[in-house]
This record gives sequence, C-alpha cells and structure tokens, in this order.
Amino acid sequence: MLKTKIPALFLMLFLTASGLIAADNPLQTPKVWKKGQLHVHTLWSDGRDFPETMLAAYQKNAFDFVVITDHDVVGSDKDVYLQIFSTSGGWPPLASRDAFKRLQASAPAELIKTKRIAYRTFVRLSPYDELQKNWEIPGRFLILPGEEITVFNVGKDRRQVHVN
Repeated sequence: MLKTKIPALFLMLFLTASGLIAADNPLQTPKVWKKGQLHVHTLWSDGRDFPETMLAAYQKNAFDFVVITDHDVVGSDKDVYLQIFSTSGGWPPLASRDAFKRLQASAPAELIKTKRIAYRTFVRLSPYDELQKNWEIPGRFLILPGEEITVFNVGKDRRQVHVN
C-alpha cells in the first residue's frame, strides 16, 4: 500500500509546485508581479509637481501603484493653496508656471481649484482622500499613503536621516 501512495504523492507535489493545481497554502500560489513606485514627492513637500500630475504620469506608464511619501506631511488639509511663481526657484521648489501648465494638461479642469488674490494665482493642493477618490482605478491603479520623516543633525556627522 505504501508503494502506491509514494508515486501519487510525488505527482501531487509536482502538480502543485508547477501551478497546475491550486494549493491550499497561499505561499505556494503563483506569484504576480506589480509595477509600482514606493517613493514619490509632490509639491506637498519638496517635489516639483502637483500630485495629480505625478499620478497621471504613473498611470500613463502602466504603474499598478504609487506610494506618496512627502516629507513630514500626509496631505490631509483641505485648504492649502500654493502661489504660482514664474520659476520653481531654489530648494524646496516653488509651484512654478510650468508645473501649473503640466497640472492643467494632466488633470480634468473640474479638479483644479484656483483663486486670485492681488493679481496672483493660487492653486489648491488636493488632499490625499480626494486624490484616492479621483485617481484610483479599482483593480488597476492603487494610491497608498506614505510619509517620509526627516530628522536633521543626527550623530557626530550631523547627517540628515529619512525614514519611510
């Protein structure tokens, strides 16, 4: 009886390992690779583009997910407006006219909120929950929250340390 069970056991192991039959163990199921970006900065911290522009670019390039990891901030404030400047300036970058043009080219007009104050244009930064609602595509494109925490002057070398 043992002799007949051994070939059947090897056959089951072969079929399970080859993926021809489903295994009860999730570690033995076939792997599916996803294309994603684990570290993205936007104008919420020191990126050079609005979140919508970044998300549109990743969608266009067939990414499956993006983790927005702005410095020391999770974009939740619904009333943050950035002034549009002629250039992005030094560091951290300012919201430039070019960044605003890229936003207008990549996001539907109804999602872009602007206001004028004393002849200056201000553009609202979309909070994370709105980005998820407007840019996620179920089963195809996922937006995950992240945060890069930055600590300055660490150790005797006074280094800058990032933790995601």
